[in-house]
Order: sequence, then C-alpha cells, then structure tokens
Amino acid sequence: MSNDKKEDVKIDKMYGRLCKMSKEEVISEFKVKKEGLTDSEVTQKLRTYGYNEVSRNKTEKMVQLFMEKFYNTI
Repeated sequence: MSNDKKEDVKIDKMYGRLCKMSKEEVISEFKVKKEGLTDSEVTQKLRTYGYNEVSRNKTEKMVQLFMEKFYNTI
C-alpha cells in the first residue's frame, strides 16, 4: 500500500463507512453523548467489560519465550 497513490486508496474498503461519518452520525449510531460518560457510567462499564487491555494467551507467551531462548543463545 505504500506505493499506492492517494487517489488509488479505497478508504471504504479499508475502514468501512465509519471513517466517513460526521460527528453527529457517530453520536447517533453508537448512542453516546458528546460530553462522554459520567463517573457512574464508567464504573458500571468497567464492572461489565473490564479494562481496555489486550490480553495475551498462554501460547503466545510460550512462543515468545522459545524465540527469546532460541535467539539469545550464548
């Protein structure tokens, strides 16, 4: 894609319609408020969904450990 000209890049195919939505359309589509969440809403969502963290599964950790041992032989 780095060789693509700006005109050749199809934003809709890469990101879908969301990247072209206006602020008002996003607010309406996702039923959010312009002001954001209240403290009580944040607390409730944290209880329900947890923190926005990427979790690594055990297999990924094992592969990383193997690769580190393999490449760091002394």
